[in-house]
Amino acid sequence: MNRTTEKTPVCKPPILDNRLTMTAALIPENAVVADIGTDHAYLPCFLVNNGMIPSAIASDVADGPMENAKKTVEKYGLADKITVRKSDGLQNIRPAECTCIVLAGMGGNLICDILSAAPWSHEKYLVLQPMTHSQDVRQFLCEHSFAITDEQAVLDGDKVYIAFAAKHMYNNLYNDDIFYYWFGSYYKKDDAASHAFVARQIKRLRDRLSGLQKTNAMRDEYNTIQALLNDKRLEAHMHDNSR
Repeated sequence: MNRTTEKTPVCKPPILDNRLTMTAALIPENAVVADIGTDHAYLPCFLVNNGMIPSAIASDVADGPMENAKKTVEKYGLADKITVRKSDGLQNIRPAECTCIVLAGMGGNLICDILSAAPWSHEKYLVLQPMTHSQDVRQFLCEHSFAITDEQAVLDGDKVYIAFAAKHMYNNLYNDDIFYYWFGSYYKKDDAASHAFVARQIKRLRDRLSGLQKTNAMRDEYNTIQALLNDKRLEAHMHDNSR
C-alpha cells in the first residue's frame, strides 16, 4: 500500500496593517533590510515571503519582542533568510549587513538618536516611520545632507501615520526651511491622509502657540510659529482648522 507523504502547509504571508503596508511600499526591491525595532518581525517576514527582498535582519532591544520575532520567523520558515538579533538601535548591526535601514513605529527623537549613534547609517537608504516629532526627524535628515525621496501618509481609523524614504545627497535645498520640517510636501497632496496630517500639524502648532506667553524668553518661538501658521502655502488647509 502506497503512502502519500503529507507536506507541511505553507503559511500565508502575514497581513500588515495600514501603517506597515505604507512602510513596506517605500522599501526598494531587492534591498537587504535591517528592521530596527522589529517587534513581531511582521514587516521583514512579509517582504521576504512575498519575494520583495532576499533577506533581512529583524532586531529589537528587548527580550520580549525578540521572542515574538523568533516565533514569527519560524512560523513562516524563514530562519535561513531572516536573522533575529538583539541590538540597541544599530549597535550590533554591521554596515556590510544591510543596504536599507528601517526605523518604524518609534518616536522621532529616538530615530534621530539611533542614526546619530551610527554614522555609517548615512551610507544607507533609510525608510523611517516616526510616531511623534516627525519635524525633528526631517530637520535631522536635512542637516545631515539627506534628501527625502518619497513620503506617504495613511489613515487607520481615526489615526494618521506618515513615513518617508531618504538617501544621502550633498545638494539638499531644505536645510533652513522650518515649514518643510513641519509639513514636507504633504500640504501639496490631495488625499485624505495628507490633509489629516497637515491638520494635525496645524493643531499642534496652534496648541503650542496658545501655551506660550509673549515674554522675551518665548518671543522668538512665538514669532516662528505665527509665521508658520500664516504661511501662504497653508491657505488651502486653514479653513478646515479654524477652531
